[in-house]
Amino acid sequence: MRRLVFSGLPATCLRTRPFFSGKDERMSQHFYAFLAHMNHWHWGLFAVGLTLMEWVAPRSVFLWLGLSAGVVSALLFLLPTLSWPVAWVLFVAIAVLAAGLARIRVPRRRAATAVRLPVIPPGRRASQYVGRLFTLSQPIHDGVGLLQIDNTLWTIYGLDMAAGTSVKVVGFEGSILSVEAVEQQGDLPVE
Repeated sequence: MRRLVFSGLPATCLRTRPFFSGKDERMSQHFYAFLAHMNHWHWGLFAVGLTLMEWVAPRSVFLWLGLSAGVVSALLFLLPTLSWPVAWVLFVAIAVLAAGLARIRVPRRRAATAVRLPVIPPGRRASQYVGRLFTLSQPIHDGVGLLQIDNTLWTIYGLDMAAGTSVKVVGFEGSILSVEAVEQQGDLPVE
């Protein structure tokens, strides 16, 4: 091993053995060689991969990372002599800038357009239908029937009624709705 002598440095500051040895040293050499030879194609593929990661895990982070990798790819296409440390510093700077600008801009837009829906606890979905009117699509036989509400089929109990009868949900027990017939009075909204 060759020893470098620096004037003015004490002998204890000099490293007497390599930082990496054997397989680790070869791997680090290959890694740095890859970094040194990254061109606009590598950065473009990196940008596409990060953007696809946004599709898999949508958190708006990978979108900005993909955008910044795309910008670095375009810069390397225009300036092929750009060194790899400068490219990585640009990548990080553009990603932080884009994510910061998005963080400032996006919450205001979301807050203006957000529609707040009432939060119903999981075991209490039936409570949202009490007092609402529906039309039976299937008859009630022996006090038990089925009622289609949106995309859910609910078990209902009440007096025997024919299909097409307007009913009002008057209560519930667990996930079973209690209904009673409603007389049609002009323009009542029936769902």
